[in-house]
Amino acid sequence: MVKSCVVVCPPGTDSVAGSPGAASPGAASPGAGSPGAGSPGAASPGEDYAPAASPPGPAAAGALAVTIVGGLISIGVWLAMARRTRRGRPGVRVLSLIFFILHSLTVASTYSRGLLTHATWIASLAEWGVGLAIIMLLWDRRSSAYFAGLRQARQLATR
Repeated sequence: MVKSCVVVCPPGTDSVAGSPGAASPGAASPGAGSPGAGSPGAASPGEDYAPAASPPGPAAAGALAVTIVGGLISIGVWLAMARRTRRGRPGVRVLSLIFFILHSLTVASTYSRGLLTHATWIASLAEWGVGLAIIMLLWDRRSSAYFAGLRQARQLATR
């Protein structure tokens, strides 16, 4: 069984007194009459301690900030593409697909380099999922018919 605890070790030590295999001056071994033996927080033979989760460091906070800023930029790009789509601009679907592919490569690259925290991973996946839904809707049969109708109307207007 692995227990999680928060312990501040004295300088020069790398283990917690009372944990299996660790000895500190004046500390009895676990289960050998030590005052903490048998208490809920005490270690019993065969139990390991896992370090408690530490607060995010500056790198994680920076990664989250970059993800948020990147997400806001991405939202702006998708909204601009939606505006161009509504106006029936040619090439919007292809350009949106290119943006989605670039975003997919960025998410894959940051994941493979281990640059994502849990929060940035969730934000990146949510943003990627929204982009995938947009691409699927842009290339739907009804969307294709909409763009074909606009193209035909544009051709009739230029004659």
